[in-house]
Amino acid sequence: MDRDGRGPGRRSDRLAGRDFLMGGTFTVADADLFALTGWGQAPWLTSYDRADIQFDDLHNLRAWYGRVRGRPAVRQALQAEGLR
Repeated sequence: MDRDGRGPGRRSDRLAGRDFLMGGTFTVADADLFALTGWGQAPWLTSYDRADIQFDDLHNLRAWYGRVRGRPAVRQALQAEGLR
């Protein structure tokens, strides 16, 4: 989280008009954010840690999460780890 507490919001803002954090290509930054996003909570999110971090109104993050979670390699990795 950023010092001002807007970490998730900043990430969501950065995703506006982009498929992935760095633009049109999935990078390690996306993999890292995907893992961290799993700590939070939102109706559209599969949470693994249920920390008190709410992502409900972060629409760009929601769309990005769906794109990343839909990647075959991500689905395969989640399955291998016993995560859904």
